[in-house]
Amino acid sequence: MKRNTNLSKITRKLACLTVIATLGWPSAANALPKPSFEIAQAFNPPGRGAPPRTADAGTRGCSVSEGNTKPLTALVPVKDLALTLKSHPTLFWYVPQAEGKTLVFTLLDKNDETIIYEKEVPAPSESGIVSIELSTEETEGLKTNELYHWYLSIVCDPQDRTGDIIVDGWIERMEANADLKAQIQHSDPETLPKIYAESGIWHDALSAMAKLYNENLQDGAIASQWETLLRSVQLDAFAQTPILSPSEPK
Repeated sequence: MKRNTNLSKITRKLACLTVIATLGWPSAANALPKPSFEIAQAFNPPGRGAPPRTADAGTRGCSVSEGNTKPLTALVPVKDLALTLKSHPTLFWYVPQAEGKTLVFTLLDKNDETIIYEKEVPAPSESGIVSIELSTEETEGLKTNELYHWYLSIVCDPQDRTGDIIVDGWIERMEANADLKAQIQHSDPETLPKIYAESGIWHDALSAMAKLYNENLQDGAIASQWETLLRSVQLDAFAQTPILSPSEPK
């Protein structure tokens, strides 16, 4: 019986060696797990469903410079409502180089009846990612559990706004629970985007990640985190797009 057992062990070893000889040893890349940031930095949808329908960006008035194939685009999830915990959040868009000289951001209530906030800034001289933060001096900010409708316009002709290039979207402010508040309070800049992303708080995740990325442009790991976050909501086409410095309001 002992002899048969030893023979069985030898047979199994020979079978394993045959497989290795045929397929080769597993490569290091396949054997090791992916870096944690490639998993943890992905956005976890909040499960609130799709936002209300938005209009496609119009292109009647301004001509976009030759070579710009990407339209004016809001950096928000397409299939999920973009949330924030902040009363005065920062929003991001890709803005192509166009003839328009001005950007106008307008925030309204969910019924498009009351203007909550409006801001006018110079349009960028080059294509890139633009951010606008709600001013703490000019507005009380967003109320919790209320839906807001925003618009960003590239103004082609101030005398005839019918030719504006426009993109719109929705935002809602949520109240963080005690656990999330504690995590945010004890986090550092490197872990803050992960906390927001895993909690489904898109605007705050993107804002924290954009700041970290823009301050560490030579850090390959952070660049991968930035790309992973954008890819998780089908925005990876903008991962290599420069983040432009915020413009002063007019």
